[in-house]
Amino acid sequence: MKLEIYFPALIIGALISLKFTIGQPRPMSETNSNLCLADSIAPDPCNDYVIRFYEDTLFQTPAASMAYLPDPNSLIQKLPFGNGSVGVIIGYHYDDFIATYRCDSSGRWQREFCGKGVGGEDFVVTMPDLNFDGHPDLLIDGDFGGIRGNHFAICFLFDPHSKIFHRFPALDLENLAVDEYNRQFRSIHYGSMYGACIKQLYAWQQDSIVLLEEALYHADADSAYIAFKSRLEDGTIQCHKKRGLTKPLWHFFVDFALWEGF
Repeated sequence: MKLEIYFPALIIGALISLKFTIGQPRPMSETNSNLCLADSIAPDPCNDYVIRFYEDTLFQTPAASMAYLPDPNSLIQKLPFGNGSVGVIIGYHYDDFIATYRCDSSGRWQREFCGKGVGGEDFVVTMPDLNFDGHPDLLIDGDFGGIRGNHFAICFLFDPHSKIFHRFPALDLENLAVDEYNRQFRSIHYGSMYGACIKQLYAWQQDSIVLLEEALYHADADSAYIAFKSRLEDGTIQCHKKRGLTKPLWHFFVDFALWEGF
């Protein structure tokens, strides 16, 4: 009888111990930690860069020195924000990752985000108002490196309540252009006259990004078509096609489809 009681209790105790040992894995997508602390659980390329450049270059020197690139395969950029600064580290080619940091008026840096990068090159970091709430957000533009010059976007939205820039993948549109006047977003995939090309127009609908209009150009040697999509007021999508000779239809697509020009 004692053995029968002891054995189930042993199993239950082991399961409880296993539950608390494993715990919940910490997501790489968004972490909060002190700038100079390294993760002890798993290798973290963001912290590798922090440790490597913390003593002499990483946001510790005047803003003018931030043009210095400590590694040809990384980008470090510091931007003024409020009473402090925003810092961005991008590793590419070998260590594809993105990390963002905030610095308050006291000079203390704190990491807000660390996640896997997309690859690419020639990164540019700007702070437009992506959700038109009056607060600057974070836009990282990168070059795919192809012959057509297509770029990708990595977006963060500033939350005025938590005071944190949160990752917002829904706005990661190709060749993103912000139309602040109409509160819309333009996205385009550059192609050739004898290939395929896409123009897309997006806007906010409550807290989501929705497709308003799309024009898809496709051509062969002699003829081409443009497939149009448009969202009606009730949310349904209306579709139609325009066909014609390749060269005239290409110029119409470039000059007039959805908006003028590329």
